[in-house]
Amino acid sequence: PCLTCTGATTTCDSCVPGTNTYLQLGGGSCVIASLCTPGSYAETNNKCMACATQCATCVDFADKCLTCSNPVKIWRNYECIDSCSAGYVAIANLCCPDKCTGCNQLEACSGCIPGYYLTTDFKCLVCDTNCLTCSLNPTRCLSCSPGKFLQNFVCVAACDLNYYLSGTNCLPCHPSCKACTGALNT
Repeated sequence: PCLTCTGATTTCDSCVPGTNTYLQLGGGSCVIASLCTPGSYAETNNKCMACATQCATCVDFADKCLTCSNPVKIWRNYECIDSCSAGYVAIANLCCPDKCTGCNQLEACSGCIPGYYLTTDFKCLVCDTNCLTCSLNPTRCLSCSPGKFLQNFVCVAACDLNYYLSGTNCLPCHPSCKACTGALNT
């Protein structure tokens, strides 16, 4: 709702304080914070204010960027920067931890480079040295270094007696066999 109007009763000059409404950038109407014009933010003075020029969108303050206006810039911690600091890599205009294959604005990884696995809190931790790649924990191998074979998520030098080699994987023999060279019960 409008506190003061100019001319017609629908052209607002200011909004009623305490109603969580903000005067739209350029005036005219009171809106909730999320409806401030793109490129503006809801200021404590009950007005939608313009973002700083480096920000395409911002929140709380003019220079607290959510996205960058220059597509070449990289976003990190609400700033638009030229390059990431040590331990970080630019992925899709975000500075992500360098073991990630992607991340969000909170630096939560969406995937990890080979030799690392994604934890439940979206961090990339190193796999056990026996694993080329792993998942869920450091010793649950998905693939092995050359010369090793994957058997029940563990890298081994040779398949156990009741397993046979298929490519780089040790697969279980038919249940009726104690030893085998393939999946059949012969």
